[in-house]
Amino acid sequence: MRRLTLLFTCAALWCGSEATAQGLIWNLPEDGAWVRYEGTYQQVIRRPQSNEGDETLNWLRNLEIKSVGREDATHDLDHDGKEVTEPCRWLEFKVTTGTNVEGTLDVGPGAAVIYKVLVPESAIDGTLSDDEGIFKAYLPVAKGFRKLGDEPAQPLTAEVLHIYPNLSLLRHYRELETTASEQSVQVPDVGTVSASIIRGRTDMETGTQRSRNQAELVVSPGMPFGLVSWKAATATEQKNLVDARSTFQESVVLTEELKAVASGNGAESELVTE
Repeated sequence: MRRLTLLFTCAALWCGSEATAQGLIWNLPEDGAWVRYEGTYQQVIRRPQSNEGDETLNWLRNLEIKSVGREDATHDLDHDGKEVTEPCRWLEFKVTTGTNVEGTLDVGPGAAVIYKVLVPESAIDGTLSDDEGIFKAYLPVAKGFRKLGDEPAQPLTAEVLHIYPNLSLLRHYRELETTASEQSVQVPDVGTVSASIIRGRTDMETGTQRSRNQAELVVSPGMPFGLVSWKAATATEQKNLVDARSTFQESVVLTEELKAVASGNGAESELVTE
């Protein structure tokens, strides 16, 4: 399997109404809940000078989110010298990307990534910013672990979990646009839920690179963790440092499209950390 090119962007803005917490986690279900998403991941490499045109690479992608335990943890995630002990939730994310072989996922070495993180339940409170008005650009982590492929699990050194790009092309968006009307969506193992379509966008530009990330999500409070389905894309443009902004040319487009295919209770951790 060819190595996936993952490109980083930073947050900017979008216009619309405020919605709930975001990324991959929009609400916190009962402990033991799990949901699995399946879909596609595509990389298009622009080759304007090639007679063969652009190169398009396609993969299948699965993502599973689980709540695998609760415990009280003491932390100073605000870095104000005041330790706080509060209820936290172990959340486990596993993303697997591989080639499509007769409609099934063929995974190569190192293609599976697992994150297991202990997140304060208070961090998932349905707001986009904290009490001081600071944008929530990530999930805070009291402690956590990461496992890449067949390698042993390693403790996380950072106190945050960035969803993008290791787990998904979804971002934490500063502002969100929500459609006025809701729709009924049939979800396997869940049934019919009332869902909203939400759109978000971020942009970043430097002297040599410009990137745009945008997503359309179907979100429901009746869905474990909130997400029913989504499509997210990151387009990257490049130019020489001394050239005008008008010379930016698109170089790579990454697109991810997933939907929930199964969910349930009784989730168990796949990541052995002791």
